[in-house]
Amino acid sequence: MLLAVSLLVTADVLTRRILGAGTFSSANELSGYAFAIATSWSLAFVLFERSNIRIDVLYSWFPIGVKAALDIVSLVLLGLFILFLSWRTAFMLLETVKNDTSSVTPLATPMIIPQGLWALGLVLFLTCWAALLLHNVIAFIRRDFKGVCQRSSPNSTEM
Repeated sequence: MLLAVSLLVTADVLTRRILGAGTFSSANELSGYAFAIATSWSLAFVLFERSNIRIDVLYSWFPIGVKAALDIVSLVLLGLFILFLSWRTAFMLLETVKNDTSSVTPLATPMIIPQGLWALGLVLFLTCWAALLLHNVIAFIRRDFKGVCQRSSPNSTEM
């Protein structure tokens, strides 16, 4: 999806440069949709790859039990943020459905399509987040601190 949009934007830029006018007036709109959808669908991957940004200046100095607890706390805080974002997204999506909203561009895109795909990515993330959180809490209770850290510590730290 991102590759297709980048090719479209490239073609638009080239035609503007060569012909003096862009021929793909909807390239900007489509690239915005693609970026939002790709971002929400990549969140689960980033979660499992432990590639999200965390400030871990003091983290490496703590004992493994504290690290595991901090990993769970950071996972809870990340989830709370995405829950809030998803809650607001649900309201936006309901308004879109209720009003049968379309974009105010020449494409007149039914907004249920990009917003629905964006929201679906958030649902995917929340499902993965809940599974990882549950798995980590169970491991923490069983005192498997190394397991928690291996699943949730920042990639920048050594285990």
